[in-house]
Amino acid sequence: MAVSRQYYPLTWPQKSIWVLEKLNPGTGIANIAATLKIDEQLDYQLMSRAVNLLIRNNSAFHLRFREMDGEPVQYLVEPPAYRLDFLDFSGESTERLYAWDTAETQVPFVLQDSELFYFALVKIDEQHSGFFARIHHLISDAWSFVQIGNETMAYYRMLQRGEPVPEGGNPSYLEFMESEQEYLNSSRFERDREFWTARFHDLPELTTLKEQVPATGYGARRKTFVLPDRLSAKIREHCSENRNSIFSLFYAALSIYLNRVRNREQVTIGVPVLNRTNAREKKTIGMFISTVPFSVPIRGDMDFISFSRLVDREWFDVLKHQKYPYDCLMKEIRQMHPGTDRLYDIALSYQNGKMHKNEAEPGQEGRWHFNASQVESLYLHINDREDDGKIVLNYDYLDGLFYTREIEFVHDHVVRLLWHALDNPSRSLSELHMLSEVEMDRVVREFNRTEADWPREATV
Repeated sequence: MAVSRQYYPLTWPQKSIWVLEKLNPGTGIANIAATLKIDEQLDYQLMSRAVNLLIRNNSAFHLRFREMDGEPVQYLVEPPAYRLDFLDFSGESTERLYAWDTAETQVPFVLQDSELFYFALVKIDEQHSGFFARIHHLISDAWSFVQIGNETMAYYRMLQRGEPVPEGGNPSYLEFMESEQEYLNSSRFERDREFWTARFHDLPELTTLKEQVPATGYGARRKTFVLPDRLSAKIREHCSENRNSIFSLFYAALSIYLNRVRNREQVTIGVPVLNRTNAREKKTIGMFISTVPFSVPIRGDMDFISFSRLVDREWFDVLKHQKYPYDCLMKEIRQMHPGTDRLYDIALSYQNGKMHKNEAEPGQEGRWHFNASQVESLYLHINDREDDGKIVLNYDYLDGLFYTREIEFVHDHVVRLLWHALDNPSRSLSELHMLSEVEMDRVVREFNRTEADWPREATV
């Protein structure tokens, strides 16, 4: 007997993921994964029930995808009971656990007519457990991932205490599908289109760190740095005193660096936006996020405070128009500037979605995994998720394009620029230092040792 289903078109954020997946079949390029480490031994039965409550109460886990007449569509199913995997790493080395979660993060999903999520309970040792999740970007984004962890643990604690679990689920992703269709036919869509096409009417040169990007594929690596506590504290103090955001400081530092090394007065960097414009959308698990090309002109005579505040103002202006799909913008750009295939090659994200923590409950900590694939040549993630005051920088880079040593140089220069700017916030951008003393000595002294003997009696 044929099943009668209602099929829905993909949203614009989902369409971009679908294309990415179709161009890179058999990879984990669209996987997002993380492990929530909990300082206790979790009960498998209770955790399994909590995961099934999560799945039942959020429509994103009910979505399935297929192609019909060459076009992707999605539909809803009543998901069967989910069997939570259990893995015991007690007695094993940390390296063995990390090798497992690294490999598991990259396992590709079967895209058509299949569930696009995987959950596992991990026993780390007698005092620690891990809740591992790998989810396809078609049904989740980073904001949703934090909510998934919070909601699962909330259900677990209710079950643990014998409390009744609230009936009814979160808002359905179908609501976003409907609101997006309304937006696409609204006057606001037209205003947003005018805003973005005006910003890129004169097409800036693509900002890259390499003159030519070879066809290296999308294999990528991650290099992680934890900022010194003193610098993290200085950043937060500066933001509090000068009405800046942490995002604007790092965007400013990265822009100044790119301005120096590439001699560009107009630097364009891709920045992800939440794309959730009301309270219900912020409670909905699903794929909302999109990336916008963000560009702020750099003038060497500006001081750092003025520039970072300008970044904030420009960013707030961009956020008013964040719903306009990047793919729609690219369609407009190609009509104005034929042959343009993208507007950014380097991206920057500030991630501060935090897991709920209760001092009366065992401690927990999130660890985000890298799927080892990406499109951008360089992606800098500013991780400010934990409540420990630390700021962690993850540099994800195409391993066929950069050496690890090059990424270390990028990080060192960006951080030195930030240090010097915070120590001298009223100094002009052109006067901010990014070289170490060793580099300064090499550039200023060694490279300028040009004296040479020549025959005094000879003519020219």
